[in-house]
Amino acid sequence: MERIALTGIGCVTPLGTSPGEVHAALLKGHTGAQLINNAFDCTAMRSRTACPADCAKPQSGAQGRALSLAMTAAGTALQDAGIITEPAADIPVIIGTCLGNADGFADIYRRIFVPPCPGPRPTAIPRNMPNMLAAQISIKHHLTGPNWVTGSACASSATAITSAARMIASGEYRQVLCGGVEAMLEPCAFSAWDRLGIMVPQEDQKHPSAARPFDKHRNGFLLGEGAGVLILESYSSARKRNARIYAELLGWGESSDAFNLVQPAPHGQAAAINRALKHSGLNAGQLAFIDAQGTGTAVGDKAENDALHMTLGDKLTAIPLNAAKAAFGHCIGAAAVIETIQAVYAFNQGVLPPHPTLQTPDEALSVSIPLGSPVQISGQAFMKNSFGFGGSNICMIIGKR
Repeated sequence: MERIALTGIGCVTPLGTSPGEVHAALLKGHTGAQLINNAFDCTAMRSRTACPADCAKPQSGAQGRALSLAMTAAGTALQDAGIITEPAADIPVIIGTCLGNADGFADIYRRIFVPPCPGPRPTAIPRNMPNMLAAQISIKHHLTGPNWVTGSACASSATAITSAARMIASGEYRQVLCGGVEAMLEPCAFSAWDRLGIMVPQEDQKHPSAARPFDKHRNGFLLGEGAGVLILESYSSARKRNARIYAELLGWGESSDAFNLVQPAPHGQAAAINRALKHSGLNAGQLAFIDAQGTGTAVGDKAENDALHMTLGDKLTAIPLNAAKAAFGHCIGAAAVIETIQAVYAFNQGVLPPHPTLQTPDEALSVSIPLGSPVQISGQAFMKNSFGFGGSNICMIIGKR
């Protein structure tokens, strides 16, 4: 089995467009939370704060915000990996997303039902089919391997990463472009999330609300947007071309709760965690930190805490936990890859940023979260958890041998 190296990174996030920029913002305790009243009318909504990506909106006639974000991240990742794709390269493209071009589907609705009702654009279908996110990257960069989109809710980009990992581990491909994108900060998608009642409510008219994962007074997440793309490569290929290796994907585990559409189950999450640890050959004592799913909902944080305690036991309290959604918001289909990118950078720097919004740790939980200042970390790897609606669970162990 081939070892799996990470040799290229590209990202567009609410805190910046490079891992270094993002890490610096996290060390300062910054978040991407902004009031979005000026973006569209949300006065009737319970939630009015979100975390927009640090990227200009596409110009009129462009393919949609999700594609714009994904294309930017993909180009950066290929350049970062030093991969030349002309005239063509036999590289697959796998992109995870939940809704894809949400603004494109909203445009179809408006053109049908809002006067003067010109009807959908002739290109409405090819512009907005979810697989076009991967196809357009493939076309732009002459990548002739297979391309497809994965959809497993909040675990979508983690599914893209593990799918890519299997292609490399088997020896089928030497390099795979993978990641995820989400851009749902438009009226239709945002209002649908708002009606679920799981996003942080707006407490006043002047200041953005805060998401507080694992805080005693947590009350939901903020919707975020962004894109992240990784180049995964066989270790032998990376060494042969003297590529920079950020880290290795040492193991992963996947499971289904088989329980509920929206409510998580600790036993399902624990199964994925156990499989990842077994696959990697590592144990709790070798983990530098845990990068949590950490949605900031009471049921979500409790389930993840219980799953971690079931798998790591009393050692859990000695492992620092990072809850990146406090800073990025919940980027849904892009969450796993964006959070993985910031975690890889923190791992390589040996410094875990503090939790930017935690005020009152929940004493009913076992997790250990850095408060107020950065924490020096050491270990062979870190754990990345991604759990999605429908009970999709993925745990990845990332580090260095």
